[in-house]
Amino acid sequence: MGWLLSFALKIFGSGLLEKMLDYLQQRANTDLERTKAELGGDTQIALARLQAEIEANKAKQLIRAQEGPWGLTALAGILLFALPTGLHYWAIVIDSVCGMWSSAKCVGSWHIAELPGQFAGIEGQIVLSFFITGGAVTIARLFARR
Repeated sequence: MGWLLSFALKIFGSGLLEKMLDYLQQRANTDLERTKAELGGDTQIALARLQAEIEANKAKQLIRAQEGPWGLTALAGILLFALPTGLHYWAIVIDSVCGMWSSAKCVGSWHIAELPGQFAGIEGQIVLSFFITGGAVTIARLFARR
């Protein structure tokens, strides 16, 4: 289609239209180069981010290999998060089922406080992580050994 416009310009001999088309072509080329530069920059940033994540994961694997399965990270997670969460969870469960062995009046007699706000959701996620995620990882390891 560009050759058709060029042919029409030559027939009509308008220098103004040629200059306008040259300007539009130059502007399109400039926009194309700017877009290429932006995409190239984004690609470089994404590549640098991925390389940084790979290095961080290598460092984590090295630390876990040195610590073993019961390293400082695992013990801190268990002592600081899992143990208090488990104690709170089981206190609620035991307080709720004490009616099985005695009168129904004792249900809720311990007055265990609920966790405020979003902490209740976090506690649920911690409990689920032991039974769902931990169980799935164990099953995956069993199948990986075969």
